Amino acid sequence: MTGSVLPAGAAPTGPGISLNVDVSSAGARDERQGADATFVEAPEEGNGPVVFDASSGDVISPNVLADGREGLRRDLIGTFLNPPATFADAAAPLASLAARGSMLREALFGTNGQAFADAAWIHVMSFGVGDVPFELIYDHECPDLDTPTTVCARALAGEKSCAVDCPDRLRSDRVCPFGFWGTTKVIERRRHSAGRLDGSASEQRLVRARAGGVVGVAPQANADDPQAGTRIADAVAGFVDKGTSVVVDGWSSLEHALISQRSLLCLVTHTIPGADPGDLDTQLQLGSELRRMVTLNARCINPDKRQPGPIVLALGCDTATIHASFASFVARLHALGAEIVVSAIAQIPGKEVANFIERLMTHFADELSKAGEHRFGAVLTATRRETLCEGDVLALALTASGDGDVRIGDL
Repeated sequence: MTGSVLPAGAAPTGPGISLNVDVSSAGARDERQGADATFVEAPEEGNGPVVFDASSGDVISPNVLADGREGLRRDLIGTFLNPPATFADAAAPLASLAARGSMLREALFGTNGQAFADAAWIHVMSFGVGDVPFELIYDHECPDLDTPTTVCARALAGEKSCAVDCPDRLRSDRVCPFGFWGTTKVIERRRHSAGRLDGSASEQRLVRARAGGVVGVAPQANADDPQAGTRIADAVAGFVDKGTSVVVDGWSSLEHALISQRSLLCLVTHTIPGADPGDLDTQLQLGSELRRMVTLNARCINPDKRQPGPIVLALGCDTATIHASFASFVARLHALGAEIVVSAIAQIPGKEVANFIERLMTHFADELSKAGEHRFGAVLTATRRETLCEGDVLALALTASGDGDVRIGDL
């Protein structure tokens, strides 16, 4: 399949995108289990992303996408600085986030408010464009920000999902944590992996998640909770194979720890940006040691270049947005051998990170205790759901990449 891909009715005005799929024999067919839906983010005229599989042919301009992401970031940071005391108190910040998610849904799908309502598992493939925060999409009634809004009564009562006949779905004076795609759908971002076109299905890429862990935490993470670093280390140690988790106090000790293979890296860094965007002087602090992002190497992530690589929880501030020259931090981690990367689109407090890691490790263990295949996206969705139901908007500040086509397991 080769050719320019354009919105409906548009005439080609320049170079398009070529997508070539070559299956040389019946024995080489792709045997991966298919997701319920696959979104393809691709550059359009002006470099704005157009999302295929959508019912709208509209394009989100790059400026609008950047402004929307910055507004989302401001909302998240504002809530972190003034955290709600209870789930009920989180109504106002949740309503603001839901309104942003409703606008995103309209930009992508037009008036079809039920677009992909039945899709429980979604793959996203991106070709060189800014990432659309699909997890933010909100498909209940958009909250009316000019009137008082309360959290859905059933969610406040402890419900863990939303009934299709719940009347609060249609009320603009209610906000529900289960209206966000991030709490109700497994959204996985795929990257190219060697062998996707040969006889070995990419589905066979399996990360043995308990096979050793390493934790490094910048001291700034302990600012609002002196025990945050300890809690993170204890949670990881309690999940991985007994005696295989270590705590490091810097990049150098991380390199030493990775002489032994480890499948789960939790790196809570502090960012010191360069003087200008994309500056090569952007630094990351791990423990007590600073290192420029551009000088990070495979010894910090996957020194043996094993396939598949480790899961990296890069949960420092703005880890999804910082970059040096042409490379984002997330892209660097993948290039250095990370299989799955979880990152943050905002500045995030250490206390909330510790809470999230504790929940994540619990859901990791729960997922691996079930029969059948296991997906990291399912773990992350369950953790987001529990987090948001505590009134903690960190659930919508995190994104994962590389988890499409990868399974997790014990063996």
